[in-house]
Amino acid sequence: MLKKMTDEEILYDDGRIKIVYQPGRDGHGLIIGNQFLFLDRGILEELARTSSRGLIPKFNSIDSSFGYIFEREGLSYPTVGLAIAQARIKELENELRDI
Repeated sequence: MLKKMTDEEILYDDGRIKIVYQPGRDGHGLIIGNQFLFLDRGILEELARTSSRGLIPKFNSIDSSFGYIFEREGLSYPTVGLAIAQARIKELENELRDI
């Protein structure tokens, strides 16, 4: 069984997009600009597995403000999707390291 990370940890940060794991809330924080969006447990993994074409409806089903936030910050759905995939990869690497 994979061991969960126990402390809040930055999974991705490129200066425009930051993704953190928040074990106390059992989910992830997605920070874009000055906007914090909480992703419930399992959402990061689901988004990381979604094709580029499927990202718009997935993000909009989570929170309809995603499109506005991405546009305001000059980000595309595929760019944010790639950041989420990279965060999920780091999360899996951390879980395997902690076995």
